[in-house]
Amino acid sequence: MVTFVRKVTMLKRATALSWWDVTDELFSHIKAEADRHFAQEERDKEEAFSDLAKLKERQTRMWRLFLEMIGGLPEERTPLQVQEVGAVRREGYVIRKLIFQSLPGCYVTANLYLPLGISGKRPAVLFCCGHAEEAKAYPPYQRVMIDLVSQGFVVLGFDPVGQGERKSYFDPKTGQELIGWGTTEHDYDGNRCYLTGTNIARYFVWDGIRALDYLISRPEVDPERIGVTGTSGGGTQTCYLMVADERIRAAVPCTFITSRQIYLKTGNPHDAEQNLLGAIQHGFNYDDFLLCFAPRPVLIGAVTYDFFPIEGTLQTFERARRAYKLYGAEDKVELVVVTGEHEYAKKLREACVRWFCLHLMGKKMEFQEPEFEVESLETLWCLPHGQVRIDLPNPNEGEAKISSYIRSGKWKYVVCHSYAEAHDFQWYAISQLKPLLNKRIKPWDTSRSERYQELLTQMLKSQPLGCNELYGRPTGPGVYLLLHQHAPSEFYRWLEEV
Repeated sequence: MVTFVRKVTMLKRATALSWWDVTDELFSHIKAEADRHFAQEERDKEEAFSDLAKLKERQTRMWRLFLEMIGGLPEERTPLQVQEVGAVRREGYVIRKLIFQSLPGCYVTANLYLPLGISGKRPAVLFCCGHAEEAKAYPPYQRVMIDLVSQGFVVLGFDPVGQGERKSYFDPKTGQELIGWGTTEHDYDGNRCYLTGTNIARYFVWDGIRALDYLISRPEVDPERIGVTGTSGGGTQTCYLMVADERIRAAVPCTFITSRQIYLKTGNPHDAEQNLLGAIQHGFNYDDFLLCFAPRPVLIGAVTYDFFPIEGTLQTFERARRAYKLYGAEDKVELVVVTGEHEYAKKLREACVRWFCLHLMGKKMEFQEPEFEVESLETLWCLPHGQVRIDLPNPNEGEAKISSYIRSGKWKYVVCHSYAEAHDFQWYAISQLKPLLNKRIKPWDTSRSERYQELLTQMLKSQPLGCNELYGRPTGPGVYLLLHQHAPSEFYRWLEEV
């Protein structure tokens, strides 16, 4: 009888084990490990909040950790090579269309909103775009920038990588995206960055820092009164810049701030640039963005129904208040919550304007957004076709093409099958032809070397034609030739012959 009971008990146990649900075991393990780190983070922050000196020590440590997690930043600020390619004039302000290079060959398309009739230096705001395909031209983002410029701010909005005019995997030949825009591209490149021990976030941060470099260089801008704002992915960039760039004097991150512990419970993913490897292990939470920024003024913008849980936002705000209290600056951190879903909602836009007016202009006001029309996508394009991959040069492609022409002896002119191809060659010729000339003049056809050398000398002295000028020079169906403003007349005769 005892043996029978024992066998039945063993059978029950085996049955229970055989039906054990293991689908959540990995997530449960990760969550348990994370909870252990969250508990340690809580203890560390209680210590930091006990004394201002300890808080400052944490600020320094978290700043260093952040830079380490994103893989550091480029050491050299290379020339921005800013091009102003157009302008749109509206009542009270003008939108200047700009292209600059955050790194050599890394083109950033941007719109600068300048108030008209201003005197003296003005406060300025950098606008960071969230995950909207139109980026700087997305209507709610336009409204933020127009609201600010209407109050006398200089505003710069720029396209992040993978959005707007900066789709890195856009194929000019087919007009298709080889890798989808936005989060798909960010995750694709982000995974490649992980393999190198870096993070795609470093490129977002660097674009923002270089955008600030340009903004501060403007004669209209007061470098001591700089703000930054953005929502969603733009809220992410805002928080990153709050840590990475001390020139920022006030900030309004929207629809991004929550807490890691509460966000983890949702089971939702993050975009690659939002995954800071080691953040949970080392206790870097959302409130650390705010702690690093203290005691400078920051307004947290949130909505009630967001995939960044409002419960985490409230927790983070309370932690931030404790940090600002140690600085005697409790009035420098606030939270505004509006009813709605994930968006830079109208009431958030109004709160943003009021915050910057108060802390960058020193005036308290009750701003309400009026009704107005926004611009079409094409109106705000900086490029003729609205894509860097179509309209701007790729130095690697340019190098390959010019090397091919030099080897073939046909380098006196360039036959191109697209605008982009012609511009690629032109860019590379102007920037790289001189060293090639010095190295390779002897193997070339000696009977024509003097004529060619004179031509190249003239080309090197000239500047490349602007896109609009270049595009208007067709010589046959689908064929475009490289022209230079200061090329000798002989060069044009050769073009007519061919």
